[in-house]
Amino acid sequence: MLGVLAQQEQWSQTELVRRELQARKLVSKYLHAVTRVAQYTAYARLFSLWHIAHIPFVYLLVISAVVHVFAVHIY
Repeated sequence: MLGVLAQQEQWSQTELVRRELQARKLVSKYLHAVTRVAQYTAYARLFSLWHIAHIPFVYLLVISAVVHVFAVHIY
């Protein structure tokens, strides 16, 4: 595809090579960005599940702390 455009625009061989490298870099950066977004989404979903799972543990910790303080002051 780039070769056809190079013929139409009458690019030199070095210009074609330079633009091919630039196109490869842009595609690579785009794919890297898409991968990072997908990873971020997965980590965000995992963190939301972690948050939901640990809320009951907070309540258990508070209840056990209150029971512990109560038990220490009784004896």
